[in-house]
Amino acid sequence: MPDLSLMTHEYFQPLIEQSFDVQNGDQAVAMRVVNVQMLPPPKRRTLSGKMVDVSTARLPFSVFFRSEGETGLGQGTYRMSPPEGGEPIEIFIVPLGCEDGGVVYEAIFT
Repeated sequence: MPDLSLMTHEYFQPLIEQSFDVQNGDQAVAMRVVNVQMLPPPKRRTLSGKMVDVSTARLPFSVFFRSEGETGLGQGTYRMSPPEGGEPIEIFIVPLGCEDGGVVYEAIFT
């Protein structure tokens, strides 16, 4: 299993419009990467009420996937095989809803 800390927005950016094969029991579902979006750095409130940046190993980002058809996968962790045929990755995805005959999902990396 690859180290997920190595999964950065730079890894996913060139994969836009390419599909991961997602294992769902005995079936494989194709999920196309449709967008990679940087997120603001995490912050926390100090005891005095000041907001300060939280140190992280990588900048947070979201990856948006899309599967075809109205029936999608539920929220959860799935084994996903990258388009370039690398080692499968386990990624937690959240379905956001149906759009243009498919289902859109988001995975957040912090």
